[in-house]
Amino acid sequence: MKYINYNFIDDRTQTRKLLSMIGSTDLLKKILEIKFVISLVENNLVKCKMYDNIFDEVDEIINKNECFSLKTLSIKGDDLKCMGITDGRQIGIILNNCLNFVLEYPEKNNKENLLNYVKDLL
Repeated sequence: MKYINYNFIDDRTQTRKLLSMIGSTDLLKKILEIKFVISLVENNLVKCKMYDNIFDEVDEIINKNECFSLKTLSIKGDDLKCMGITDGRQIGIILNNCLNFVLEYPEKNNKENLLNYVKDLL
C-alpha cells in the first residue's frame, strides 16, 4: 500500500494526477475506502467528506472518459513519427509532457490540440 500515506487533496486535477501515478481506479478506490474508514474511526468528519468527494471525482473522471494515462492520450508515438520525430526516447518524453498537459487541461485531449502543443514544445 505505497500510497496509503499520500497527502490527498480534494482537487480534480490532483485526482487525475493521482490516478495517473497509481494507474488503477480500483486500487485508488480501495485506498480511499481505507482512508475513509481510518478517518471515521478517528472521528475526523472533514477528512471523511474529503475522501468521499475524491471517490466521487474518480467516478466522474471515468464516466467522462477523462485522460489519466498514455493509453487514453489522443496522440500516439506514430503521430509523432509522422511529424519527423524518430528517436524513441524523445517520443516518450514528448508523450509524457502531453499527458501532464492533459492532466491539467482535460478538454485539450484531442489530436489537433496535442499536435499543436508538440509543435510549441519543439
